Amino acid sequence: MTDPLPRVSVLVPVFNGVATLGTAVNSVLSQTLHELEVIIIDDASEDGSLALAHGLAETESRIYVVVSAQNSGPGAARALGLTQARGDWVAILDADDVWESDRLERLIGHAEENSLDAVADNLGLVDPGTGTVVGRAFPLEDEERRLITPERFLANSIPGGRVNLGWMQPVVRRDFLQENALTWPAIRHAEDLVLTMSLLLSGARFELLGWPGYRYTQRRGTVSGEASKVSRTKRSIDEQLQAVHLVHQMLPENASSTVEKRLKSLPNQIAVTSAILDTRDSSGMARLGAMLRAIRYPRALLTCVVARYGPNSKSVV
Repeated sequence: MTDPLPRVSVLVPVFNGVATLGTAVNSVLSQTLHELEVIIIDDASEDGSLALAHGLAETESRIYVVVSAQNSGPGAARALGLTQARGDWVAILDADDVWESDRLERLIGHAEENSLDAVADNLGLVDPGTGTVVGRAFPLEDEERRLITPERFLANSIPGGRVNLGWMQPVVRRDFLQENALTWPAIRHAEDLVLTMSLLLSGARFELLGWPGYRYTQRRGTVSGEASKVSRTKRSIDEQLQAVHLVHQMLPENASSTVEKRLKSLPNQIAVTSAILDTRDSSGMARLGAMLRAIRYPRALLTCVVARYGPNSKSVV
C-alpha cells in the first residue's frame, strides 16, 4: 500500500460470494467521495471469490486483498481487514449489499460537521427474490436523525423486535477505534452488537440518519419469501449469548442501571426468540417443545411480543 492516504477504508469481507462481490465493490468505487481504499477480506472462500478479488485489484489501484488462512466468520474477517486500514474513517460493506453513490460523502460530511465519532444511515431492505427495495429497516424520514446512546441502542435491539438497531452499518473514525482498542469479536453472530456497544460505552458520539444509503439484502425476502443465496450467517443462540457476555465484561463501574437491566434481560429474550423461531421450523412434538420453552420466561416473552406488535414497535424510541 502506497500514498496518498485515503479518507476512508472500506472493509468488504466475503465468503463464497462470487455472484455479488463485483457489484458490491463497484458500488464503492462509484462513490462521489473518491479518496478511499477497498480492502476485500476473503474468508477462505471455496468458490471463485478470491480469484475475482485479485482480478478486481489488478484493474483498480484502490483495491487490496487480504486472505484469511481459515474460515472464521464476518467478525474475524472485519477485524483482520481493520489491521490493514489506513483511512481516517472505516466503513463496512457485506459482499451481497450495495451503497447509494453519495453515501460516504453524505455520512462523513455530516459526521465531520457535527463532530461525531460514528454515523450510520437507514437501510433500504432488498428482497433477494425480487431484487428490489421493499422497505426501510428503521422508521425514520430522510431528514430525521437520532443520537444513539447505550440505553437507546438496547431499547431498540430487543430480539424479535420490529426495529433492531443492531442492523446498523456505521462509519467510524479509525483513530477512535485505535485509541480505545476496539474491533469486531471473532464470533459469527451478533458481532455488530458487541462493536456498537463497545463504541457507545467508550463514549463515542454516534448518530443515526433517516436517509437510506445502504441497500441491505434480506436473509429471506418479506415479499417473495425467497432466501438469500449468498447470506451465510446462521442463527446461533450460543453466539448471541456470548456477545451479551462480552458486552457485560465491558461495562464500566458507572454504567447506568437501565443498561445493566437491559443486558441482564437479553439472555431470556434471546431464548424466547429462538424458541419462537423453532416453532415455525418444526412440527408435532418438536413444535410443542419449542412453545413450552418460550413460556418458561413469561416476562421476556411479553417484552418480545410488545417489541414486535406493541404501540411503539414501529418507531425508534
